[in-house]
Amino acid sequence: MPPRIQIPSHVFAFSLLMTPGVIYGMYYQRNQKDEEYFQEELQKNYSTNITVSKAKRADMVQFVNAVRGGSEEKDNDLNEVLKAGKDSMKRNYAVDKDLYGTTKGMEEKKKIEQQLKEKKQRRRRKEQNEDSSSPEKDDTTTTTSVARGIKSDKKEEEGGKQSSGDNGIASATNTSSVLAVAGVGIAAATIGFLAGGKRSS
Repeated sequence: MPPRIQIPSHVFAFSLLMTPGVIYGMYYQRNQKDEEYFQEELQKNYSTNITVSKAKRADMVQFVNAVRGGSEEKDNDLNEVLKAGKDSMKRNYAVDKDLYGTTKGMEEKKKIEQQLKEKKQRRRRKEQNEDSSSPEKDDTTTTTSVARGIKSDKKEEEGGKQSSGDNGIASATNTSSVLAVAGVGIAAATIGFLAGGKRSS
């Protein structure tokens, strides 16, 4: 009887694992399509993408050549975009070259500054009129007027007797409200004490 062929287990496992890869390789080699077929498929399905990418590439090549050649126009564009205003004053807004640095531009600037000044003055006058037209004045109104830069001492001197009368009315209402709150608190405490005493007994 001839001797039996013995295959080591690791060789058998390795050959079993390699079998699908070898079969796929043989299939791919027999059925491989040439490069012309892929070119036709790409032209048929992605022709617009190919033309756009070719145009962009041509623009990029032209730009790089201009930068290498030292074109003044490209240098100016790069200075504006890449240097971010490090060589000159940085601007975060568009500059109108027709007005910038001209007498017309200076006149326009003065006009706009004057309009802004007038607007602020109108707003201040309106706030002052609202403050003076209100009949009652609290401590809050005086603090806001001080915050705006108007001194309360001057206001009292200009107001005269009327301001002192207003302060008397405000102080009378303040004391009456304090007394009312205190009375309500005492009444609530008394009722709570009496109700609590009845429950405990």
